[in-house]
Amino acid sequence: MRQEGSPAPAPDPTAAPAPAHAADQAAEPGPAAPTLADFEALYAVLGAELVQQAYLLTGRRRSARAAVHRAFAAAWPRWSQLGTAADPAAWLRRRSHEAALAPWHPVGPRRTHRLPPARRRITVPALPDAAGRDRALLTAVRRLSRPRRRVLVLHDALGLAPAAIAAEVEASTGAVTARLAAAHAQLARSVPALVGSDPTAPGFGERLGGLLYRAAERGCPAAPEPGGTAALRARGRLRLLAPPVAASALVLATLGAFGATLAGHPLVHGPATPRRQVCVAAANAGPAAAGADTALRSDWCTKHDAPDR
Repeated sequence: MRQEGSPAPAPDPTAAPAPAHAADQAAEPGPAAPTLADFEALYAVLGAELVQQAYLLTGRRRSARAAVHRAFAAAWPRWSQLGTAADPAAWLRRRSHEAALAPWHPVGPRRTHRLPPARRRITVPALPDAAGRDRALLTAVRRLSRPRRRVLVLHDALGLAPAAIAAEVEASTGAVTARLAAAHAQLARSVPALVGSDPTAPGFGERLGGLLYRAAERGCPAAPEPGGTAALRARGRLRLLAPPVAASALVLATLGAFGATLAGHPLVHGPATPRRQVCVAAANAGPAAAGADTALRSDWCTKHDAPDR
């Protein structure tokens, strides 16, 4: 015990530091690794909705399902990273929409990728015919360009803001707004009996979004598909192995062609034997004098012997 007023003793440098609290030493557990059950649960919840969205883009159920299957097949090989992302549903939505709209992807029957129908007037049936009115609306939507069609579905059917749509489609907010306004104007001209004739009227987008939602539900009901995700996961693994296998096959084919070309031929050749120069008399181009020699003479011809006869 030190007396009052005496200086405090210096700390011992060799003394062991005070142990930290057990809670501070314990490392915080990270997020759990995504599992197959998580993948199947996401497919069960999100698959039907994505099929309906792709149906609005393509107008055909088979093409819509193929686009969504392609998206989930691409997600499985990278599920360890995608499953822990902030919004895996946005990634799957973007991939399925791109597959549905890409003209070079065989996502369905060939007739899906034909040229747009003739620009004839779209007939809208009477109100009791809901299926006919849905067909008229989807026909008008399919006549939109692919960028306008995608923005229309994301904004009016899904309710995304222009800024979020711009980030998803990799465009500026002004471009998204212009595409949406152009899509509204074209639909107002094509099917005014359904959506109205004034695209700038209040509630135009909300009314159109309701029509699109009901058309998707009636045309492509949300029903669980049998079989689970086994086929999708197998397709994803095959697509992951396809590029290296194709590259290996190309290398082997190149080596085989190179070996077949060199078969039976030496790799190193000796110096080539120079050909013996033979001088052949050539006639003069001009007229020759009587009794004159008509052959040409050259100094190089004297360096070689005449050929053996």
